Amino acid sequence: VMLCSGLGGRALHWSDTVAELAHDHIVVRFDRPGTPVTRAPGPRTVRQEAERIAAVLDAVRGADDAVLVGHSVGGFYAEA
Repeated sequence: VMLCSGLGGRALHWSDTVAELAHDHIVVRFDRPGTPVTRAPGPRTVRQEAERIAAVLDAVRGADDAVLVGHSVGGFYAEA
């Protein structure tokens, strides 16, 4: 399960969700560039964010069966 935060959201905001899912799922959450703890390299597009999600999933074992969960603008990224 990959959890994609909304605008200004952080990976730590998913802590309660991770606690519920982690006992029987691999759960991935991350801070995209531009969140309060990381710098953005400049303007980003939905395609760039979707490619970033794909790159993270490529690094995770069994990601072919991944379920993407997006909150707010993270839903656009997950859908893309």
